[in-house]
Amino acid sequence: MTNALLYDRSNRIVELMEQPAQRRDIDWMQDAAQQAVLLELATLPPCLCGL
Repeated sequence: MTNALLYDRSNRIVELMEQPAQRRDIDWMQDAAQQAVLLELATLPPCLCGL
């Protein structure tokens, strides 16, 4: 994965949260849910190593 792609993905949550409430539709909700899942999956390995 290139650095540009990683940077784009890391800012996706920020971009989603910058959307005004009036523009948050079903596509926004699906994208936000996907980003939440990715964030949770990314935090599992460090948490499990800490155990």
